[in-house]
Amino acid sequence: QILIDKLDQFIRKYYKNRMIRGLMYGTSLLLVFFLAVTIPEYFGEFGTAGRTVLFWSFALAAGYIVVRFFAIPAFKLLRFGKIISHDQAARIIGKHFTDVEDKLLNTLQLKEMADDQGSSLVEAAIVQRIDELKPIPFTSAVDFGENRKYLKYVLPPLAVILVLLVAAPDVLSESTERLVRHTENIEKLAPYSITILNDDLSVAENKDFTLGVQLAGDVIPQKLYLVRDGQQFRMKKEPGSYIHTFRNVQKDTEFQLYGDGFYSEKFTLETLPTPLLLNFALSLDFPAYTGLKDEVIKNSGDITVPVGSKALWQFETRNTSTFEVEFADTTLNLSQTDGDRFQLSKTLMRNDEYSIKIQNEFISGEDAIEYQIRIIPDNYPLIAVSEEKDTLSNKHLYFTGDVKDDYGFKRLTFNYFKVNDDGSNAGDPVAIDLDIARQNVQQQFYYHWDLAEMGIQPGEQYSYYFEVWDNDGVHGAKAARTQVKTFNAPSIEELQEERDQQNDDIKDRMEDAIKEAQKIQKDLDELRKDLLQKEEMSWQERKKIEDLLKRQRELQKNVENIQNKNEQKNSKQEEIAPQNEELLKKQQMLDQLMEQVMSEEMKQMMDELERLMEELDMDEIQEQIEQMDMSTEDMEKELDRVLEQFKQLEFEQKMEEAVEELEKLAEEQEKLAEESKDKEADPEELKEKQDELNEKFEEWEKEMEDIEKLNEDLESPNPMPENEEESKEIKEDMKESSEQLEKQKKSKASESQQSAADEMKKMAKKMEMMQQQQSAEKMEEDMEALRALLENIITLSFDQELLMEQLKNTDGKDPLYVTHGQTQRKLKDDSKMVEDSLFALSKRIIQLQGPVNKEISMVRENMGNALDHLGERQTPQVTKHQQYVMTSFNNLALLLDEALKQMQQESSCKKPGTGNCEKPGGMGAKPSMSEMKKMQEALSKQLEQMKKEGKNEGKNNARDSKMSKELAKMAAKQAAIRQQVEKLSEKLNEDGSGSGNELKKIAKKMEEMEKDMVNKQINQETLKRQEDLLVRLLKAENAERQREMEEKRQSTEATDSPVSNPMKYSEYQKKKEQEIELLKTVPPSLKPYYRDKVNEYFNKLGR
Repeated sequence: QILIDKLDQFIRKYYKNRMIRGLMYGTSLLLVFFLAVTIPEYFGEFGTAGRTVLFWSFALAAGYIVVRFFAIPAFKLLRFGKIISHDQAARIIGKHFTDVEDKLLNTLQLKEMADDQGSSLVEAAIVQRIDELKPIPFTSAVDFGENRKYLKYVLPPLAVILVLLVAAPDVLSESTERLVRHTENIEKLAPYSITILNDDLSVAENKDFTLGVQLAGDVIPQKLYLVRDGQQFRMKKEPGSYIHTFRNVQKDTEFQLYGDGFYSEKFTLETLPTPLLLNFALSLDFPAYTGLKDEVIKNSGDITVPVGSKALWQFETRNTSTFEVEFADTTLNLSQTDGDRFQLSKTLMRNDEYSIKIQNEFISGEDAIEYQIRIIPDNYPLIAVSEEKDTLSNKHLYFTGDVKDDYGFKRLTFNYFKVNDDGSNAGDPVAIDLDIARQNVQQQFYYHWDLAEMGIQPGEQYSYYFEVWDNDGVHGAKAARTQVKTFNAPSIEELQEERDQQNDDIKDRMEDAIKEAQKIQKDLDELRKDLLQKEEMSWQERKKIEDLLKRQRELQKNVENIQNKNEQKNSKQEEIAPQNEELLKKQQMLDQLMEQVMSEEMKQMMDELERLMEELDMDEIQEQIEQMDMSTEDMEKELDRVLEQFKQLEFEQKMEEAVEELEKLAEEQEKLAEESKDKEADPEELKEKQDELNEKFEEWEKEMEDIEKLNEDLESPNPMPENEEESKEIKEDMKESSEQLEKQKKSKASESQQSAADEMKKMAKKMEMMQQQQSAEKMEEDMEALRALLENIITLSFDQELLMEQLKNTDGKDPLYVTHGQTQRKLKDDSKMVEDSLFALSKRIIQLQGPVNKEISMVRENMGNALDHLGERQTPQVTKHQQYVMTSFNNLALLLDEALKQMQQESSCKKPGTGNCEKPGGMGAKPSMSEMKKMQEALSKQLEQMKKEGKNEGKNNARDSKMSKELAKMAAKQAAIRQQVEKLSEKLNEDGSGSGNELKKIAKKMEEMEKDMVNKQINQETLKRQEDLLVRLLKAENAERQREMEEKRQSTEATDSPVSNPMKYSEYQKKKEQEIELLKTVPPSLKPYYRDKVNEYFNKLGR
């Protein structure tokens, strides 16, 4: 085995030696082949085909050499493949060692024999020979040093290569490079070198790239071109270089440089992907309370939004790996959501700026894109309120307010609280919610504060303000309020003083109106006389008429102002103290008299006169001026009458207040007397109270002096109570009580105080009883005078009727005609006495209606006309005017009779125990349509019956006389019905609804019927008119029944009607309706800026 191991060692060394020798041979051959292909290539600069042949020839030869000389020995060393056997190794060793020769081979052969035969003799021989061969080193048979002789093959080509590397390295390097790039077309080397000045041949996508080139060498071309995509581009020559700009590079670009017939190697301009923001969408979610629709803005980052809006940015990019959004206080790196998509959400609460930066692994972010966020803050709401006081009542305040906000409102309230005398609040404010359109950003509101409903007392104070909240859904509702104002209810003394000033003002105005009416009447008389003497009207007369019309209209306005002033004064009277029923009824009657001062007829006359002036009809103008003269005289009388009644009512009111004030003083004095009995009471405090009562009593005495002066101003002064003795005793008792309190004698002071209180009560009772007694006596006197006057009027009516019948049967040439004229003149003189008595009586009796003086004026006018026609012996015209006189007398009789009945009713109510006051009648009662219809039906039947009798009986004097009396009575009945219809019409029109207008038309029809009856023109047309009247009355009756049913359906607990100004309420309603219509026109979807502009425009229109 030892021998075998030694042989294996030899074999391994043997193949190592073969490898070394192959290395020598292979290296030498490879170097030779390398030189054989590179040197010809360098000098030959073969084309692609030649270089390819040389390249692959060298590659195959090199491969063969490597396999033959390196690979095969290496594999055999590793015992791969067929290697030499032990016998072959023994022969090689035997040849090397002479002592061994065939011994080693024989030993191996014997070993084989021993293995086959197993002979001990052979084994012994083998052992002997192994021992002989054991000392011999078999591996020495292979000598590595012998390979040095093969260096002669390696060194020459290696030396050539080294020389070339030192002397001409380009021969090997360039040719080698050309062979390696055998597939490329390699141009010939230029006689100059090219240096790229750019650090890097790369450019961002879609960007420009400027190539810089520098040439060096002995021969430099004058022109240098850049070749790409088969096209040549001349490069721009700069000092020391050439440049060319690639525009909007979108992909990798291969190019060469060309100059003087030489091409450079190929270069590649690499395109780097640029991060791009392709587009983005900004979704804005506005707070719900703003009412704005959500928006999506594309590719625009500058926004102006309400505070609290939510913004969602969605970015679409390309070649982007990093997306950075930088706000003023933070920087956010967005993460990709889907491919190249990024998104960001944020709630916007303040003004901000933000920038966007994008980048990738190749290119960092360029300049950031900057945007701005502008926040529209939700400002506090604005409120402005103006107020107006009711002209008729201090307790009615009207407010007109404007509220404005960015997006709408949550609540609007009116708040008030009572203020104590020391200025502190009496309690928490009371809040009243007002209606408001919550989505309208600018609107008006109206509020009427009725303090009367609160039961506010004179002298009390209330503070008030308005408060509005916006609908801010981000920070919570914000409130704004108006300035706190204070309402000071006037004290009783202030109200009385104001009332007295108003009374004085009304009286002064009425006196001025009376004087002006007298002047107008005088000027009308003079103008009428001037026109009688002229056939045509000159410019001067025309001017006078125009001036008179102007003055008449001004007088009319003044009278209307007096009525308004009186209405205001009456409304405030209730704030002082509720009036008793009698004074209240007189006040209502006086109001009606004032309303009747300026009649519609006067207005129609003025309009008619203006029309006649244009037509220049002298006769009609004179007639119209005469009628205006009479109407002005009537108005003057009515104003005089109203003034006197006004003074009388003022006197009665003040007397009633004086009695009440005295009773109040008595109660306070009696209460103080009880306090003085208290032993623990402070005398000084009691004395202060007593001194205060002493001053009040002195003021009361001054008031009584003023009342006495007021009484003296009346045409018929009222008897005044004699209170000097009682007042003297009261003052002495009060003075004594003060002195006793000063001396600390409370008991004696209490006795004096009680005595003064008792005296006050007695004096107040005395004054009250005297006032009632005087009122009753005055009414009895007035009723007696009224009865006498009524009898005189009836007598005159019958006398006039008798004269009229006598005149009809008298021929115009009969001497009796003169006698009839004298009788008519006597009747006129008698009627003048009646007129004077009636006018004087109308100043005292307020129950007499306004038309009484008008009717008596009509009597005077028609009697005068009758006398004029009597002189001309014009019987028909005389009869006509006499019939008018009878109609006026009948109307007067009805008016006086009605007034008398009303006075009797009032008188019975005042008498104790009568109990007959349920139906006061007269002007205070509302006439029934059903009763009036029945009366008209009876009158219609009577008229129809009279017409039938007239046909059957034919004509005779007795019958005519009887018919005249019956027609006169029927005319009087018709006038009575007409007056009731007119009253009902006025009653229904008091609320301004116009529901009484139809009754006015019925009254006009009735007036036409009266004229027919007076003129004895009873025909078929008259009967048809009666039937039409009945139909109209039936409709009016049904309408009245319907109103009563509605009133029953709508009836509630009885309350006092609030006194207010209807005109102010009407304006309030109109403004409210106008605002509602205005708000409907404002589009709610407008953006805040434009919505504010629209509201501003409509508010200007509203002003």
